[in-house]
Amino acid sequence: MEEQKTKVNTKENSNNQPKKIRKWIVLVFLLVAIMVLYVIYRGEYLETLELGEQYLNIFWQNLTCRFSMFGITFILLYFLLYMTNRSIKKGLTPFFEQEKKVMPKIPNKSISFILVIIISFITTNIIMEKLMLFMNAAAFEMTDPVLGYDIGYFIFGQPFIKFLLQYGLFVVVGLTIYTVFYYIIAFNVFFEGVDRETLKKSSLIKLICRNITLVAFLIAGYMFIETHNVGLQRFINLNEIGNYALYGAGISEVTIKLWGYRILSVLIIVAVMSAVRAFKKQNTKKVILSLATVPIYLIAMLLVLVGFEMIFVNSNALDKQQAYIEDNINYTKQAYD
Repeated sequence: MEEQKTKVNTKENSNNQPKKIRKWIVLVFLLVAIMVLYVIYRGEYLETLELGEQYLNIFWQNLTCRFSMFGITFILLYFLLYMTNRSIKKGLTPFFEQEKKVMPKIPNKSISFILVIIISFITTNIIMEKLMLFMNAAAFEMTDPVLGYDIGYFIFGQPFIKFLLQYGLFVVVGLTIYTVFYYIIAFNVFFEGVDRETLKKSSLIKLICRNITLVAFLIAGYMFIETHNVGLQRFINLNEIGNYALYGAGISEVTIKLWGYRILSVLIIVAVMSAVRAFKKQNTKKVILSLATVPIYLIAMLLVLVGFEMIFVNSNALDKQQAYIEDNINYTKQAYD
């Protein structure tokens, strides 16, 4: 009996040891993070104090906003990463059951905590900058001649929307890479090999397919928003050398580029969804054909654009671009009063 008790206690101690190590790692990391934050914000406080005590209120307001945004970002990212770790644990369970092995304790909470603090610390200032600009939006009461949007949208709204799409893309791609690496490490550490059929039916493949579709939506959304920058390009040269030119939206940008890229954003979603559906059915030929539609469309659009400019526009550019040149001159006058 005493020998059995000794063995049980030894086993419990061996199981608790990695847990204690993880706790110490988290505590040390948290202590280092607090020290780094103190040094950074102490420096900012002293710089503000040198400018004058009347500016300290602004410092404390900014500090409150930053920590509030840090808290919100931390909670959202921690939830996403923690749920991802739970999904990984659930996905690895069939492999352990097939090998008749006991699944070890996966350090979900400690990994999530450390990674989320690092990411939140890096991105908080960027989020604050874009969010404050968006929240303080104002109408210019002047509309863009091509899209009909108020100019304030391009200053306040568009950068924030683009940032949200970029941030969402970063999170989805990051979680996908993290999940794949987690599975690879687990397969190499705990197994000598895995069954291919079990892998095909695992949640890893389902998650990758779902995230690829989500990435396609985010890229398509970003591309659609980018079409609003159609008026920032050079559309006509004013001499043969090309040193002088007008920037804005010309007839090619409004008719072909604007709608061409909008159609492309929809095509990306359709192509990726079709490819994912074909992949699940193990139809490799259809996967390739579905994905090939995007580069084929881009080549076709380029040929149409070049042909349109060479045949229709360049033959009499000033007449064809007359309305757009007038808009360019009028809006330049308004901008410079």
